[in-house]
Amino acid sequence: MGGWREFVQVKRNSKRGESPPPPPPPARPLVWVRQFEYFRRRRADPKEEKEEEVSKRILGWYPDYREMKEEELPRGLDLSFGCSFKTLNINVPIYLEWLLYRFIRLGGKVLKGYEVESLDQRPPLPSPPDLILTCLGLGSSKVEGIQDEGNMFAQRGQVVVVRAPWVEPIPTPLPDSSGSSPSSREIRAVGDGTLICGGTRIKDDWDPNVRPETTREILRRCLQIYPQLLPPEKRSILPHPPSSSTISDQVEHVDVQAVQVGLRPSRKGGVRFELELSPPHQVKVVHNYGYGGFGYQASWGAAEGALELIERSLSSLKGAAEAEDVTPK
Repeated sequence: MGGWREFVQVKRNSKRGESPPPPPPPARPLVWVRQFEYFRRRRADPKEEKEEEVSKRILGWYPDYREMKEEELPRGLDLSFGCSFKTLNINVPIYLEWLLYRFIRLGGKVLKGYEVESLDQRPPLPSPPDLILTCLGLGSSKVEGIQDEGNMFAQRGQVVVVRAPWVEPIPTPLPDSSGSSPSSREIRAVGDGTLICGGTRIKDDWDPNVRPETTREILRRCLQIYPQLLPPEKRSILPHPPSSSTISDQVEHVDVQAVQVGLRPSRKGGVRFELELSPPHQVKVVHNYGYGGFGYQASWGAAEGALELIERSLSSLKGAAEAEDVTPK
């Protein structure tokens, strides 16, 4: 809940001048949308059933949460449950620019071209650090001293950015977004006339290159449930409901702006969130990484938790130094 409160506060602050000069309208770092979540009727895997129940409970505390009636569920997908709620979507490039601006404004410094190969390595700063915070993601396995060899793995994701300014900013996530599924039916508006369609979530797939066949499959699946992605003149000639073959023929008419591939930094055993009390590199270290595809959602809450560990650690260092000063010589 702490992370959610922070996101809401960021959205409010962006209207009060506490952000860099705003980008041209309608682009904004965060945009309020009504989101839909759907669940399939049958689950063969008990683990997936449990995860589904947890997801339903979590969704229940979002603003304006409402369970959908059976007649409101999309047809032909064998769905058992659907809900809608209000949430914030992130326009990632603009949001990251805002975060960097805030970091520098608060006194942070960025060292460009500086590569860390070991925690023993001292950065080019006036004095050694009192504490190191590691948020390295997949890079954690390449830094000596992290001591987390073999636990990090990639979950490959591919999404398609589509321009469709005529579409209302209502995202429509649908099933088939996990495991080795080729793509999901998910459409998310980012508030600038574009929508993000897809994507994949494939474990231990480290390929950073775009796969054209995956792009086509993502668009086909999204068009099947949301033909509004097509320009109005193309959409008007579609039969209702559109057939799979008709949809496949229309994929080329979608206005694709970009296709993006990312490797989510996942970790066996889950997130590593801990303070090393006696590291071999003689400086305390707070580890905070391994969030997989939930880094943005968890970021503010994770930062609050990391800050608590950092303050506790630095407080103990200060106490030890004061005790040393009053020790009789």
